[in-house]
Amino acid sequence: MDALDDKIIELVKTQGYQKVSTLATQLGVGERRLYRHLYMLKAQGIIKDLVRINPILLGFRWWAKIGLNINPRSLQNIMREIAEDPSVYFITESSGIFDLVIGVRCKSLYQLHQFTNCKLPLIQGVENKEVLLHAWPRKYGSFYWPLPVNPHDETSTGENHYTLTELERGILDIITQDGPVSAAKMSAELGVSALKIRRCTKNMLDNNVYKLEVMVVPAETEYEIVATIGLTVDQCSAQNVLEDIISLDSSAIIVASFCIGKYNLVITARFFDMASLNNYVHVKLPGINGFRSADVFPHIKVFKYRISQY
Repeated sequence: MDALDDKIIELVKTQGYQKVSTLATQLGVGERRLYRHLYMLKAQGIIKDLVRINPILLGFRWWAKIGLNINPRSLQNIMREIAEDPSVYFITESSGIFDLVIGVRCKSLYQLHQFTNCKLPLIQGVENKEVLLHAWPRKYGSFYWPLPVNPHDETSTGENHYTLTELERGILDIITQDGPVSAAKMSAELGVSALKIRRCTKNMLDNNVYKLEVMVVPAETEYEIVATIGLTVDQCSAQNVLEDIISLDSSAIIVASFCIGKYNLVITARFFDMASLNNYVHVKLPGINGFRSADVFPHIKVFKYRISQY
């Protein structure tokens, strides 16, 4: 790797996905040269393309992180049983007050209730649970959702519901597994013309169904530590605190949401190392007006992470 590669990696870490033209301008190089470097970094497994699907737009409006205390002898069986539920997109071992942290997205509050109050208590070895309901997600990857246009309408997200066609589902099946691939390759696999593939892809991008992001592969760069953080803040300051958190270090924040449960806010964020996490929790967050305290749940060993639901 050379100095330009290092600059590309640093920009991807701090800013996430950018258009090649934008990156080229920021780096002061030509697009063709930048394409060559991006190709080599991807070929070496240092960075990779990521297709992130808009869960709110596709109807997954009820989110929760759930902390579990369990009998350690039942760990593997518990994780396998939980992972079978399609509403569960994330499971990790953790440290602190929870043994496991799981992420759930549902299309209805009743579905979330069925999972948390009916299914989880029946799993042998689950001893206690704490549900952190994401009352209003504000950020997920490069997706941002505004505050309600009408504060009395809890479904008013500023986005209408989008119904996928069978062809669009087929395209998403491919690109969420393999990353962005050529229309010709998808045409051969799906049995439709490349022109139709390109039209469907453009339509989904235009309608904000998914976004392309570039991420640094942690194993290649000794990056990253990921943690869920529950925050207690002054009740009347929650909105300002959440906006300050997002603007403070947007690239580090994967999920940011208002919360109902033990905390006022809940975020999931990534850090270069434990020192960066400690600095964030003990220096940066206390510097935000209205912040009171934070509980950190590091993601020690991820068992399941399905970035896309549709």
